[in-house]
Amino acid sequence: MIADMDQLLGTQKSFLLGNWLTDAKNWATTPQEKIYYERNARNLITLWGDKDSPLHEYSCRQWSGLLNGFYLKRWAFFVDDVLFAMDNKRPFNAEKFEVKIKEWEWKWVNGHELYPTGTKGNTCQVANRLFKKYASEIEYAYHTTPD
Repeated sequence: MIADMDQLLGTQKSFLLGNWLTDAKNWATTPQEKIYYERNARNLITLWGDKDSPLHEYSCRQWSGLLNGFYLKRWAFFVDDVLFAMDNKRPFNAEKFEVKIKEWEWKWVNGHELYPTGTKGNTCQVANRLFKKYASEIEYAYHTTPD
């Protein structure tokens, strides 16, 4: 579902992570400033501080590129660690996971991978496809009441 949301968001210029990062880097006048501005742009939309920031998730944006490049990967790490613990009949170690994920998030904040700055696809066509894909789940959730 995250990848589908990323695809839908990628049909609109205002929801592209690549534009946010490119705009930040364009303010730079030196290569060092370019790195600094990109790191700050990444940090503002994820950690909002250093890797141990208590304001984690402060700015949670729903942007194409950020969903696949940050949130989907982070969820995959979590699911993989939970499944590994289950397969090995051990409890999930949340503290160990938190240390690991903080390291990965900080690496992402300091990364330089590129994200698209141009849209891809037709918004209405993608939205219609996703509606059809998820219609039964939507219907079920809408008509299911808690006990």
